[in-house]
Amino acid sequence: MQTLPLRSRALFLRLFGIFLFVAFTTACSEITSTPTPAPNTQTQAQGAKRIGDFSRILGTVYLRAPILERPNRTSGFLTSSSGYSPERIHNFIYLDTQTEQTLQLLPDNNAIILDHTSFPEPIQDQTKERVITWFLYRVVKNDTNQDNRLSEADTQVLAVSDAGGQDYTELIDGVEGIHGHTLRDPETLLVIYRKDGALLLSSIDLPQRALIQTTELPSFGPDVWLGNSQ
Repeated sequence: MQTLPLRSRALFLRLFGIFLFVAFTTACSEITSTPTPAPNTQTQAQGAKRIGDFSRILGTVYLRAPILERPNRTSGFLTSSSGYSPERIHNFIYLDTQTEQTLQLLPDNNAIILDHTSFPEPIQDQTKERVITWFLYRVVKNDTNQDNRLSEADTQVLAVSDAGGQDYTELIDGVEGIHGHTLRDPETLLVIYRKDGALLLSSIDLPQRALIQTTELPSFGPDVWLGNSQ
């Protein structure tokens, strides 16, 4: 059998070694390399809000927790002088400790709840436990001033519910600010608020979730500006 010349054999062995080296490194690269997973945008979006701690609603079997959002510096929401951005409330979750059932106050978490007031008001007699029966909510649902954010500068909705969040009902919309509220009797709520540049007083039948009547309060002078309320 004819053999290759010595020089040709050396060249063949060198080329063969290079081929083996390239094949080996390619195979190792394919085995060890793993694709970088795509970011889970759904998880990130869900993480924009969080559920807070449950606290007891006085005199009832209910607990309540807020659904919160902590805005960052680029979100466009106002911060305090220290740079701290308070968490905004987007919803409430009510828990009945007897049935262990939960109730979500609003159908989604897109609105913001500016404030929530419990009734009856706190009592002076410390020997008696306060029993909360109603809640009044001030809610912003739409960007009415077109500044691309929901805030107190937008018009608001006044709504009420039972102590456990049941029968949430929106009663007054277009509210520009609220100037006070109190119970006239255990089932009638009085609310003073600003709407369409006028100062109004409405009485609300809480069990029936209905406006009884609304009257416009008189002017208190041309130098009195209706603004800077809650």
